[in-house]
Amino acid sequence: MLESWWLSATLLKENQTLLRELHAEPFTEKDSGILESYLAKIRRDGVPKHADMKQRLDQLAENNTAMVTLIKACSPRAKAAAFVAEGISFATIRRRGTIAGTR
Repeated sequence: MLESWWLSATLLKENQTLLRELHAEPFTEKDSGILESYLAKIRRDGVPKHADMKQRLDQLAENNTAMVTLIKACSPRAKAAAFVAEGISFATIRRRGTIAGTR
């Protein structure tokens, strides 16, 4: 369980770093979110020119998938109902296609 907690904390920290990068220049477009900025950039310049941004977005998605897997694995052993509720909330948001922290 401790290993899962450590891995989860590591993934969250990595996501925070990725999100800070994606919310800054050169990744953001004026008055747009991360995904809207990415779409505008690839439509304007093509996908290959923005491979670095796609790589960061892919890493966010992979981290979120790993966290959902950890939550599901730990939920049956969770002693706090709040853990289970937060895990369900995170997994539900992820299924709807929202990248954690982009809102």
